[in-house]
Amino acid sequence: MDYIGLNEYLYDVGLLLQVTEIDNKAIKTNELYHDMIQDFRLPETFYVKPNFNKAGKELIKSKFEIPDHWGINEAAQHIGQLKPRAKELAQQYEGLKSKLVHLIEKDQQKSIKQPISHKYGSISLVANQPKYDISAIYDYLGEWLLIEYGKPNSKLLEHYILNGMLSERDIEPFKTVKDIRLDFSVMTLEDEEKFLTMKDIKKQISAANRVGA
Repeated sequence: MDYIGLNEYLYDVGLLLQVTEIDNKAIKTNELYHDMIQDFRLPETFYVKPNFNKAGKELIKSKFEIPDHWGINEAAQHIGQLKPRAKELAQQYEGLKSKLVHLIEKDQQKSIKQPISHKYGSISLVANQPKYDISAIYDYLGEWLLIEYGKPNSKLLEHYILNGMLSERDIEPFKTVKDIRLDFSVMTLEDEEKFLTMKDIKKQISAANRVGA
């Protein structure tokens, strides 16, 4: 992705401040600019990283095994049965991690430097990548640093595409192909239909909002 070109375009249409974030990897290559923006750094946020010992690994070891004699029909059937449960477990897992972060920060009153031990291993509180006050940087330094060292948030870009303020055609010229990798995944017919329907709905919403604008 040509971020500088895209950032210039977003600045021209008035959306740079709404969607851009500082690219931490890029800004670290320039020590002067990196030091310059530390005054605009937002409070740290954290995520939980579980580390399991031998007992913990035994506890989480999957009991599910795929028999060698299974064919496509058997495999597809069990994927259909397991996928809803997998989604539910993933949501519960993320919910527990968020609750752990809240409990740890509440108890410690400060960021944790050492892992917290427990019966099945330990839990570490790891800092997320730094975030910065984009509006304050713009007010103090202008748009040039955001254009050169900014990276648009893909979810926010999609939000403005759905709102009709941008279109896929606006973004397409800034995309570059660095590598081509083929990934294959198996999904149920129901999931495939949902995916295609959602994709079509997003296109319709985006087009309707552009017309309405």
